Amino acid sequence: MKTKAQFFLIVVLLSTHILSAKQYTLKSLCHLGWADNPTIKALSYKVQAKEYGSKQSYDKYKPHIRLGLDTGYNQYKDVLITHQSSSFARGMFEYSVNAVEPIYQPFFLNNIKNANLHLMLSKLKLKNEKALLIAKITNLSIELIRQNQILAIAKSNFLLFKRLFNITNEKYKLRLVDKANLFQARAQLQQAKSNWITIQQKYLYTFSNLKLLVNSNDISNRYFQKRFHINMEKAKKRFSHGFYKHLSKNIFSNTQVQIYKAYVKIANNDIDKQRVRRYPVVTLDMRYASTQPNAVEGRRDVAQALIGVNIPLYQGGEIGDAVEEARLNLNAANEYLQSAKLKNSIAFEQNWNQIISSIGNISATRYAKSANYYYVTSALESYKNGVKSLTYVQLAEVNYYRAKIKYIDAEAIMLKSIVNLYYYAGTSTSQRIGLLAKRYITSKGNLNEF
Repeated sequence: MKTKAQFFLIVVLLSTHILSAKQYTLKSLCHLGWADNPTIKALSYKVQAKEYGSKQSYDKYKPHIRLGLDTGYNQYKDVLITHQSSSFARGMFEYSVNAVEPIYQPFFLNNIKNANLHLMLSKLKLKNEKALLIAKITNLSIELIRQNQILAIAKSNFLLFKRLFNITNEKYKLRLVDKANLFQARAQLQQAKSNWITIQQKYLYTFSNLKLLVNSNDISNRYFQKRFHINMEKAKKRFSHGFYKHLSKNIFSNTQVQIYKAYVKIANNDIDKQRVRRYPVVTLDMRYASTQPNAVEGRRDVAQALIGVNIPLYQGGEIGDAVEEARLNLNAANEYLQSAKLKNSIAFEQNWNQIISSIGNISATRYAKSANYYYVTSALESYKNGVKSLTYVQLAEVNYYRAKIKYIDAEAIMLKSIVNLYYYAGTSTSQRIGLLAKRYITSKGNLNEF
């Protein structure tokens, strides 16, 4: 009873998604992820913040003007040795305008470069997250299509064992089989039903993960009620040595590698950041003031223009140590870059090899699936006619079920490897994913074709 309730609930949930949610293509799902994914939004805000940081670094090299105002009341009295005295009292108002123009500020110049490098790094992180998100959304979508096909196979498997149980039950009534065979058929039927429900639960779990990635609950699962459609001859031609050479040229253009290259540039600039502390600083100070000196009637106007030169002579070895520290950090950044390049190259090779092996594996599993279909059909007819045993039919059906699963798994593995290959080759775009879906995924045909 509990199993029936679970089954009914899952069917209701799946039906609700189909009827109420919007329809998306694989390409539009990627765009939806870009628009609504929280990580993408957060990184977009960080890019905007870094843009303002870059503007600030330029602003520091512009003139800084300050206005000073003083107002109040001034009173004093002088008593001289001759016992004569003088006093003065009046209101006061003084003002000044000060302007400072950096002529040569190496630290400010370095800050401009540093701010631009961090802006570039921030943009690369956003670009990398978008490329990763495309790969994640596409791989989850492929997994949902795989599970949908397996769901159809599990349903077919359940219906076959139900038919087998009915045949066994009729034979039992006619005393052609014993009670053990009947219980065996019933146990296999319940196992097939349990397997069907488990796959439905896995499908809903994967579907929830996709919603989390795109940050939307308004997605229909109707798009995923498709099947893989891989033309082996075309796949062999497409994934040729020439295509391998074309893609492999771009493996160091991968956004993750570009991020580590940016870290190396920042580390290089950090060395200069310490070195420029030894350089002279030249500024132009300009001042205009209008004051009211004591014991003077009227006002005094002052205009000044001074060029200041500040030359560091000795810092106790602090700068030398800071330069050495920055140089060691550069060495570390270079090591991380080499590690990222190596990992990217290996991952590219692994996915390419997986695609090539999958092409052969798909052909083999397709043949095995077809052979097992005729095997199980023949076994079922033989059992109905009393030639073969129940166990023989069940084993045939298990082999057929596994053959279909292996075939779908081989197709899914190949498509996921293509998606990963695009990422590691630095060519993971929604346009490419749209072409992949058009080329290898179809809504035509039966999900449970033999």
